[in-house]
Amino acid sequence: MGSNTELGGPEKRAVPVTELLTRLRNHYLDHLRSGIAEARRQESDGQPEVLLEIGQGRIPRPYSLYRIDLLAGTAEDPKLTDFNPDSYLSFEPVKFEVGRLRAVLHPLHWNGVEFRGIGLPATWAPLQDWVLNEIDVNDEKPPGHDGLSGVIHGVTQPALAVDSWSLSIDFGSAPVGSLVGLVELLAGLDVRELDIGSFSMISPNASS
Repeated sequence: MGSNTELGGPEKRAVPVTELLTRLRNHYLDHLRSGIAEARRQESDGQPEVLLEIGQGRIPRPYSLYRIDLLAGTAEDPKLTDFNPDSYLSFEPVKFEVGRLRAVLHPLHWNGVEFRGIGLPATWAPLQDWVLNEIDVNDEKPPGHDGLSGVIHGVTQPALAVDSWSLSIDFGSAPVGSLVGLVELLAGLDVRELDIGSFSMISPNASS
């Protein structure tokens, strides 16, 4: 999906995971901020990161919670907009470990991060608590100067197999610490292996 930008330059310097995540987040946030600014010039009443409940009762909480990038219009004629970047940062997959958890970070879109894990948690309650906190279900986090509150925008319900699972997260304006905290949480839930990337959005054979 879209074009890519190679990270690391010709010398291919090894980039620490947190620094790499910061670059990935900033790449997306630049696009999000510019999209919101342009839309607000056309729809002055637009509000970013409005919390909605989706699924009409078919999706259990907290996976039914979703923050739209920008909500404008009226209650009778709402205009809901999400901003999806058409480019991404390319790099060779990076391996790292958290406790006994072996993880691999692949190229990704910050608003479409897929987690594919091996090792089923005995309970998903800690993940559900994480979602409620990181999506700021009670709207307690004040917006910054750019109107963004540092929150995730949504999480899909885990899809389960015999000993594996997957889910997708729109990290929205959430800080890098949100993703790092989730990996640490999963490491404590007996997840043994974890692949992190945007596998449905970025072809593994994509080139510059």
